[in-house]
Amino acid sequence: MWCARSKKRKKFGSLRIPRNFHTPRAARAISAHDRTSHQSTMSDAGTKTPLSADRVPSGAEMKAAKPGREDPMVRMNINFLLAHKDYAIIPFVVAGLLAAAWTHDPIASYLEDRGLAPWGAANALKLTFYALTVMFATHGLVCCYEKELAPLKIQSGLTYLVKCPHIAERSIWAISTTLIYAFLPCGTVSPSWLHYIGNWFALALTWDLYFYLVHGAFHLNKSLYRFFHKTHHTYKDPNCFSAYYVSYCSHLVTEQLFLLAASLVVPSDVLVHTLYFGTVATHLTHSGYELTSVKLPFINVAIGTFMPTLPGFGQSAAHHDIHHEKFFNNYALNFTLFDKVLGTEQKGRVPGVQEPRKPSPAAAAVAVAAAPAPDLAPVKAGRGMARVDSAMDIASFTELKHATPAEVQLLADKYQEELDANLLTRVLNMLKDQDKPELMLGTQVTLYEHGLQTATRAHRDGASEEMVVASLLHDVGEMHCPSNHGEIAASILRPFVSPETSWVLEQHEVFQMYYYAHKTGAEDDRHRREHPDLRASPHWQACADFCEKWDQAAFDPDYDSLPLEFFEPMVRNVLSREPFWWKHDHPKRGACGVTGIADNNVQAAAIPA
Repeated sequence: MWCARSKKRKKFGSLRIPRNFHTPRAARAISAHDRTSHQSTMSDAGTKTPLSADRVPSGAEMKAAKPGREDPMVRMNINFLLAHKDYAIIPFVVAGLLAAAWTHDPIASYLEDRGLAPWGAANALKLTFYALTVMFATHGLVCCYEKELAPLKIQSGLTYLVKCPHIAERSIWAISTTLIYAFLPCGTVSPSWLHYIGNWFALALTWDLYFYLVHGAFHLNKSLYRFFHKTHHTYKDPNCFSAYYVSYCSHLVTEQLFLLAASLVVPSDVLVHTLYFGTVATHLTHSGYELTSVKLPFINVAIGTFMPTLPGFGQSAAHHDIHHEKFFNNYALNFTLFDKVLGTEQKGRVPGVQEPRKPSPAAAAVAVAAAPAPDLAPVKAGRGMARVDSAMDIASFTELKHATPAEVQLLADKYQEELDANLLTRVLNMLKDQDKPELMLGTQVTLYEHGLQTATRAHRDGASEEMVVASLLHDVGEMHCPSNHGEIAASILRPFVSPETSWVLEQHEVFQMYYYAHKTGAEDDRHRREHPDLRASPHWQACADFCEKWDQAAFDPDYDSLPLEFFEPMVRNVLSREPFWWKHDHPKRGACGVTGIADNNVQAAAIPA
């Protein structure tokens, strides 16, 4: 990503993010959790006294510590609108057009003849406050009873995001656009319960089909996805604020335009009740928990009992949660009907149960071939656990030089079974672990998104497969050794990629300083890439191109990055190569029996010519 070695940055403590490093157009708020995690990096203005963990720095102190930097405290004001023009302009344009329509005689006469009148500001305001209350109440329920609700957590391996003001702020503004429903044509009432139920199902199914088509189009067309829908998929593990974490254009197209049109034909009581019930349903669906199974106190009845649904085609929170996690399928809004009929349904996780990892083909083959009978012989405790019987599944030596040939072969087999065969999973998990808001590190994207974006840019520029994989994984060591993280990625991939690619990984953080070091007064650091030892490398230009074209450019929150699933086959191909294929007399070839993640036949086919 980047490496901070600026001399002038030392006066700010160990905080290593330059104040001008990211663009200001969508500056993100820092939560209290983020501030606490950086207490050791901040000092009171003028005195250099460390801030206590229980004291929030004032705006003046923040500005004194970082001259010219905006106050990172979350404030619900127009700053959000200034940074997000879709919310600053489009809702007001839509409201103006609707107001003008009601004053246009032909339209006003038509609506009046049908017994319709504007729903009114009071009703729209009540719905808005209701939606906000439901959102925060759902979040509060999960936070207060997180331990008790653990069995209902859908992605049970992940922790619920408790402090997320940057998500809540966008959601608040999105819900606030509900005020345009003041111009919603209303006034008709269903003549009977039978008509009410029929109209409700007709509206729900029509909206579901409309949403399915529009939502599916967003995912199948990268331009539409980037413009309308990418914001909503920022987080793969939804929380209670995720439902309305959307761009306004997406909200307008998927909900507001449809309901404004439906209000002309659907009885108003059905439409209004749909708005109120739908608000609850969407927050439950995006909560990350199967909350519909929670039983209400006193009456001991599950919440889901009160939620209207289509028998046999109800959509659970797990059903929509897997859409956020896996990106594809499950495009409908209310029911599973159209996903089932059109072949896009994907079963959700079982709440509270972590999804088992599928073993690689190599590991599966080893397991099947070995298939030993359970050995219940006693074991002897010591510095190493050694079996006292003759079963050869754990070696008995205490010094490697005393190992027998059979024991050495056992070690080689175990390496293949336990380490090589699962290398792909472990490497990708290093990247997935960076998909956390706290790892945005002051930028507008997480380290995970930065990796995806860098790889996507490299792929679209026609880079080689191994360079795309290197672009994907170039910052996986950032959490473990920030000042030398390139070496970590280079060490992991060095046996499987060319010397040029591993050199690019190893040196990229030095080359990245060219783009930011001078902005903090460290002009000398900016030109570290010109060091004679680096300049003498035949790979210097490759590293410069890597940083210029892909790495330093990969901080755009609106970029349409390809999902991790797209790159997984590439990572598999690279890790399936024979280690050190590029130097057949390399001293590490064959060390510890390491042969990559695939069997020898597959490796031979994977070795580049």
